[in-house]
Amino acid sequence: MSPLIGRTAEQQQAAREMLAPFVRKGYWLFPLDGKKPAREGWQTTTYTFPQIGGFMKRGFNVGIALGPDDLVLDADPRNGGDESFQHLCDDLGIDLFDAPTVLSGRGDGGCHRYFKRPAAMKLRGKLSDYPGVDVKTLGGFVVGPGSIHPDTGGVYQVDDFAPPISDVKSAPDALLQLLVRPDPIDSLGGERVGKFSNEQLAEFLAVIDPAAYGPGKHDEWFKLMASAHDATAGHGMVEWLAWCALDGRYGERDLELTARRWTSLTAGEPGGASYRVLLKAVVDAGYPERVAAFDGDDDVLEEDFLVYEMETDDE
Repeated sequence: MSPLIGRTAEQQQAAREMLAPFVRKGYWLFPLDGKKPAREGWQTTTYTFPQIGGFMKRGFNVGIALGPDDLVLDADPRNGGDESFQHLCDDLGIDLFDAPTVLSGRGDGGCHRYFKRPAAMKLRGKLSDYPGVDVKTLGGFVVGPGSIHPDTGGVYQVDDFAPPISDVKSAPDALLQLLVRPDPIDSLGGERVGKFSNEQLAEFLAVIDPAAYGPGKHDEWFKLMASAHDATAGHGMVEWLAWCALDGRYGERDLELTARRWTSLTAGEPGGASYRVLLKAVVDAGYPERVAAFDGDDDVLEEDFLVYEMETDDE
C-alpha cells in the first residue's frame, strides 16, 4: 500500500460536495489506494456515502465503478489524447466536449468525459486511430473528483464549465457506431457462439439446481454463466437471472451485480467457456438424454473447460 494522502477538513468537504451528485445519479463509489483499488472485491462491495467519507478522511482516494450503461472517454495528453480527441470530434462531425467532465489531478489537461450508452452494446476499449483516448465501460473504473493525484498532489476536479453529472446524456450515435464491436456470431461463423436460443437456454437451466452453485461454488457458477453467455451470444441474460433467482438466497442486489458481470463478458473469447460447459452440467444433473437430443458429440465429457476472464480497465 502506498502512503496515504492527508486532506484538510476543507478538502474533505469539497470532495464530498463534488461526489454527492455522482451518488445521487447512481454511480457506485469505492476506496482507492492512490489510483488502484484499496480493497479486494471492489466490483461487488457496496459502500455507503458516509463510509466513503471515512475512507477519504483516512487518506484514501475514491474510484467510480462503471455500470452496464456507462461510457467514459479518458483523454491522456501524455499519449496524444488532446489532439486525438479533437480529431475524433472532427472526424465524426460531433461535439464530444459538451459532456460532464472530471479534470485529472495530474494538471496537464487529462480528463474523463461521461456518457451513457445502451447496456447490451459491446464496445471497444481503444481506438487505434486515436492514441491517448481510452474507452472505459462496465468492469472498469475511473478516479473520482476530490481524489488527490499521488504524483502531483493535484486534486481531481469537476469541470465547472461542462454540464453537471446530473445531466449526463447518451453518447452520440456516430460515436457508438465507431465503438461497437463486431457481432461474435458473424466473426466466428456461428460455429461456437450463439448455439442456443434463449428458450433453449431456459430449458437446459430448468434441470440444473441453482442451489448447487451457491456458497463455496463461485468458480463453478461463474464458469456456467460464461457458458450460458457464450451459448446465446450474450442474449440470454434474462433467462440466466431468472434461473439465479430460483435460489432463495439470491436478493435484488445479487441480481444487479450478476447483470453487471454478465454484460462484462465477451462471447467467443478465445479460451473462454464454451456452450459445452452448460451441456456437461445438464449431463451431471442426470439428464444426458437432453444433451443427446441436442448434440450427440461425445466430447461433451472430454472438453477442457476453461473460464472467461472479466474485462477490466485499470485507471
